Amino acid sequence: MISDWRFRSRGSVDGRSCRRENSFLRSFFLCSGPLFVFLLLSPSNSFAERYSVVTASISVSEEFTDNLFLSRDGRESDWITTVTPALYYSLLGQHDEITVTYAPGFVWYYKNPDQNNVRQSASITGYAELGSHTELNVTDTFTQTEDPSSRDESEDQTVYTSREPYYVNTATVEILHQFGPADTVSLGYTDMFRYSTDPDEEDSKSHATTLGLDYWFLPYLGTETDLTYTRGEFSGGELGGSDDFDLWMGTLRLIREFSSQFDAFIQYAHTDMNYRGRTVDYEVYDASVGMEYGMEEDMLAAFSVGYVVWAQADRDEEGRGYATIDFSKTFRRTSVSLGAGSGYQETYFGAENLGFDWYSEVSGSVSRSISRRLSGTISGDYRRDAYAETEDDRTDYTWTGTADLTCEIFTWMMTALTYSHQNRDSSTDENDFTENSVMLTITVTADPYRFGD
Repeated sequence: MISDWRFRSRGSVDGRSCRRENSFLRSFFLCSGPLFVFLLLSPSNSFAERYSVVTASISVSEEFTDNLFLSRDGRESDWITTVTPALYYSLLGQHDEITVTYAPGFVWYYKNPDQNNVRQSASITGYAELGSHTELNVTDTFTQTEDPSSRDESEDQTVYTSREPYYVNTATVEILHQFGPADTVSLGYTDMFRYSTDPDEEDSKSHATTLGLDYWFLPYLGTETDLTYTRGEFSGGELGGSDDFDLWMGTLRLIREFSSQFDAFIQYAHTDMNYRGRTVDYEVYDASVGMEYGMEEDMLAAFSVGYVVWAQADRDEEGRGYATIDFSKTFRRTSVSLGAGSGYQETYFGAENLGFDWYSEVSGSVSRSISRRLSGTISGDYRRDAYAETEDDRTDYTWTGTADLTCEIFTWMMTALTYSHQNRDSSTDENDFTENSVMLTITVTADPYRFGD
């Protein structure tokens, strides 16, 4: 329901905005620069051997939410209309490829027109062969949104509860070299920043370098080794910013392959956290064993158990056992997936910096192809997060559930109806909320246009 055509453009001239734009440009050139240089200078491929594909689409959605600001009390409902045109461009070659996408979203709030905004989503992905066994991969994704439900794909459960715009950009560059049938070595760098226009929210940056090595001594016995260094930086926020840190994480896994469908592993992982401030450092010692069984694409089952010790200098060591189990099965028209598990993770670069997290989770989903043009999915998740580094030992219990129907009206028109429910019950009462939302989306996509070949 469109009520006001005015859009906000907050923070366009302040210092925070300038730093945000500079960080985005740095990440953009860090990610795309090596690939563009290779495409221009590659002696093995001329532009005549490449071709381009352009595709455009437009989506219109109408959403109703019964808790716009994810508040515990005084819940406020609203209708939200979003119009999102999108453009996709790909440059394809025999030994390289790059894809660029851009999709601005124009958002109108029926009851709260002061929240009207412009969202942006952009990405660059590509690869280039540097040699017969060496490949360069790059990715850069940028998001600008005020929608608190637009979280990334990480396991971080923290959410924004305001509707102030925030910006997230992640750039990754990786070089991968294969020196055996299943032996590879890789070197990657990831640069991420997250900025919010809400002065009470904390901004964060991370710079991570990863070195990986997969080596098989025998056809049935191999190792996977990963070493990651991450520098975390924080600023702003209600409390003036968390302490910066240097985080080292290493993993060594020994794999025994019994058949093409079944393998088992023994793994040790170590974490060394060093804060640049008054926050107390910690180390994590993690040993586990597991197995995985897969039957082509029809079924996959995985199971692991382990024991982890979290050691912080000013408190007694805390040790816990954990286990994970995942199962998925595809029938002729139905797919089922189930999962349960517990463990730990670091939550530093989401909506809130809550540090070390002990979690446990149960999830499941069922997808059904009802007819040739109609399909549906039902999914649910329950999760407990205990944040060990918070002063009040904050613990969150989160329930989420979704149900959606997707219909292909024509080959060029899709429609989707989605219902979602989320509830968070926190030991810190001000973080409680319950939200129900329903969204109808119609998407029209043009036929791809190919040229240059």
